[in-house]
Amino acid sequence: MKGMLHVPDLDDRTFEQMVDQGCRKIPALYPAWTDENYHDPGITLVELLAWLVEMQQYYLDRITPKHEQKMLKLLGVAQKEAAVAHTSVLISWKSKQPLTDSLSNGWVLPRGTPFLAEDVRFESQKSAPLVKAKLTKVIVHPAGAKANDVTVHNDHPGIPYYAFGPQAQQGSILYLGFDSPLPFTEEIEIIIKRHLEKIADSMEKDEEAYGAPSKLLWSSGRKETSQVIAWAPLEVVADHTHGFNHSGALILRLGQEMSAHVLPEAGDDILRYWLRCMVVDELESVPRFEQISLNTVPVAHCETLSTYVTFLSTGQPDQRFALQEYLAYKGQVDVQVQTADGAWQSWKEKQSLDYVGDDVPAYAIVKDDAGRRQIRFGNGREGRIPPAGRQIRVILCQKDFYESCFIGRTNGLACQFFYVEKIERQNLIKKSFQLQVARLDRDGTWCWEDWHRVDNLDASSPEDKHYAISDSGVIQFGDGERGKIPSAFPRIEMNIRIISCQIGGGKAGNVKAHQITRFDQPLAGWQHLQVTNPYGAKGGADKETLEQAKVRLLNELHKPTRAVTAEDYEEIVRAIPDLSVAKVKGLPLYREGLKNYPVNRVHGLMTIVVVPQSNRPDHCPMPSDKYLKRVRNHLEPYRLITTELHVIAPVYIKVTVAAQVMVEATTLPHRIDEEIKDMLKELLRPFDGERRQEGWQFGRAVYLSDIMSAINRMKEVAFVTDLQLHAEGPGAVKNGEGDILIPPHGLVFSENHEIQIKFR
Repeated sequence: MKGMLHVPDLDDRTFEQMVDQGCRKIPALYPAWTDENYHDPGITLVELLAWLVEMQQYYLDRITPKHEQKMLKLLGVAQKEAAVAHTSVLISWKSKQPLTDSLSNGWVLPRGTPFLAEDVRFESQKSAPLVKAKLTKVIVHPAGAKANDVTVHNDHPGIPYYAFGPQAQQGSILYLGFDSPLPFTEEIEIIIKRHLEKIADSMEKDEEAYGAPSKLLWSSGRKETSQVIAWAPLEVVADHTHGFNHSGALILRLGQEMSAHVLPEAGDDILRYWLRCMVVDELESVPRFEQISLNTVPVAHCETLSTYVTFLSTGQPDQRFALQEYLAYKGQVDVQVQTADGAWQSWKEKQSLDYVGDDVPAYAIVKDDAGRRQIRFGNGREGRIPPAGRQIRVILCQKDFYESCFIGRTNGLACQFFYVEKIERQNLIKKSFQLQVARLDRDGTWCWEDWHRVDNLDASSPEDKHYAISDSGVIQFGDGERGKIPSAFPRIEMNIRIISCQIGGGKAGNVKAHQITRFDQPLAGWQHLQVTNPYGAKGGADKETLEQAKVRLLNELHKPTRAVTAEDYEEIVRAIPDLSVAKVKGLPLYREGLKNYPVNRVHGLMTIVVVPQSNRPDHCPMPSDKYLKRVRNHLEPYRLITTELHVIAPVYIKVTVAAQVMVEATTLPHRIDEEIKDMLKELLRPFDGERRQEGWQFGRAVYLSDIMSAINRMKEVAFVTDLQLHAEGPGAVKNGEGDILIPPHGLVFSENHEIQIKFR
């Protein structure tokens, strides 16, 4: 292929050719050597050297998977590890039977709680408070319209409904009715699932971009008298849906006790406890939900063998730290306190700190009033106090993995290898893996040092405490040149331990809806709970093969990493995560308000016009300031340093067509009038149509000839006798030929066309 570099063939000589060439040179180099038969020792040496050269040629000419991986690394691509599937689990009570005190008063589901879909294990990704109240009624009351009961839609995910009606006008209301009061002293988490959108991890959202005040007003119902219902505003602690623009969690705090009452809009006389959400300002998009739920917890296809949590000591006596992990109840607990040099010292667990010496490094595991586990330290008289500012690490491990987490003893030699049990034929989640290596101080105290995982030791210096771990669980330390050598441990105990390790991931985690049905190793009281996953798990994938990585590299080479052209900016904007973009246009060398563009230009300027997605029919959506700010912030790392970047909203030009149309005598005038108006409305629309018709382009003028041609193409139209265009909107100009010129960042829409029908 022309233009390609020539790759030389290094393995271009065979064994026989090299032996033959060597024998031919013997007479010239050593004439006394006349015996060239195979039994001659000299010929044997020639054959040996020829064999060595042939092997060297073979390996020099060979491109192995390791070479390909190194090449991909140079290009900034690495093989993807097995991806973990995610979904959410809905937890509810099985019946109205009496509950344990902890459940009846509200209970917290620990982080790492295991669930099973047959034999596929999932774990909760955060601790979640559970409430006994059940959502029994969902009422949508659009402004100026009748209220609708959408409870059936909410109870059956997959049947979407509009949260405030199809228009979501100011004053529209969403009512949520519960069978029992929500706790008013604690935070309440409500999960919103928008149609055709997954419940994203709210921690990954750009919170700054959504910092504007909410356009929704939340309140709870309470009675002033027997006849009057008062709505008390409540606190929105966090809104990870960003005003119902995305799926996510909504965290509320009521502040005062709820009262039961009958809501007239519900259409029945049942007493319920109500929350109300009212639209106080126009929304960017019309919220369309699949489900609103309580007690919904995000889960992932993984199994935690060991993990740790970190706290900061205040230096006060009798410190207590609450544990919100499942392994705190079902696993082995170890506690370490950071030393002055940054290492970690293990403290001893005691049943009680009573009668413990004042300088004994000890702790006790106690329970609070709700039965939740806590780590308690001494007060200086009975047990040592962790120094102020020092970190406290609580290591949690499965009991049957505890012995396996101690994997060996260092010997001080280069390239030490160790093997981790229980992850053979399992997908190791490498980013979760962390280990420590212990050393002995002069007083015999064990001090644990954190070592850091790297993909390989190629770039490690002699002093870097690095290690690499393979997919099969083989750990390799450095050789003194690439990575530090762990020093020899003088005692027989193992001094290498795993403090964090997870396994999981792969396609097996992509289970269907309602397959997660039970807990694995439930805690006391969980027999009253039932679980299910309303939506199937997604995102699970096996480890990427080398061929798949090469294909991905080729695809990524076509993605813009720097915004130079207008097309680069447009592609980057369309790819912004969790941003609904209906239309985007890059206008180089243009400033808003510039006349006679592109003849007149502003050098060094790029203007981006962006329009948000809208579910409203015949609506002209406008981006909010925070929407434009988010686009601007996302584009900032991509722009050239000499480019001034502006992100603006579009202008909409209303175009009205006045036409006299001559039709055939057999045509029904009312029908052809409606057909022409519908055609013009479809033609002069800012966005793509439902049948993939292309919408009007930014800045494209509306020519009389285009409109006349479109009308003439219709059946039963003979010809157009008169045609005029009228425009309303900023920057619209009607030229001498009757055409409508619009600004470069303008879009057109049409209304109230005047069509006069005449018969031939």
